[in-house]
Formats: sequence, structure tokens, C-alpha cells
Amino acid sequence: MVAGERERLRLDDLIGDEDDVTVAAITVAELLVGVELADATNQSRRRVLVDSIVATIPVEDYDLDVTRSHASCSLTPTDRVVAGARTTWSSPQPPWLGAGSW
Repeated sequence: MVAGERERLRLDDLIGDEDDVTVAAITVAELLVGVELADATNQSRRRVLVDSIVATIPVEDYDLDVTRSHASCSLTPTDRVVAGARTTWSSPQPPWLGAGSW
């Protein structure tokens, strides 16, 4: 959505007819912060986009259950391996990185 806003695409250009889309309430809050922080030139355009998103896409409550589910399913197997590896080295940087690259 942010990339679409930057490229000035319409919401219909970003979402296909067959797409099953929802937006988290926290994401709407973040988009609204972008509206508030925008300069005078871009603020009304951003507000129109966020209003269009909220009017078109169902807003999903982002409660604690959704948060826990999101955290659990967001991790890839690689994330889990790297997290496990962090507990096995004593150096302040992972062993697979060269000196000074951390």
C-alpha cells in the first residue's frame, strides 16, 4: 500500500478482484501516522488513500490472540535455526560472519 501510494496507484491497481485481503487495525494506525506526518503537498492525497483503504478493505482487530498467532507463523524455519544458533556461540557475533562485519 505504501509503495502504491508513492507511485500514485489506485487501490484497484494494487488489489485484484480475486484477492482475499484484510488490513490490521494497527496497520491503519501506522498509515494514519503517515498522513499526520506528511507535508501539506501530500497530506490530503495520503488521507484519501487511507480513507479508500478503510472503506474498501475489512479492518481486522489486532488483539492479543492475533498478535500471538502472527508472531508464531511469521517465523521461517531459517529464523528459528538462526535464533537457536545464537545460544551456541560465546563470541559477540555469529561465527559465520567475518571479523568486523557484525
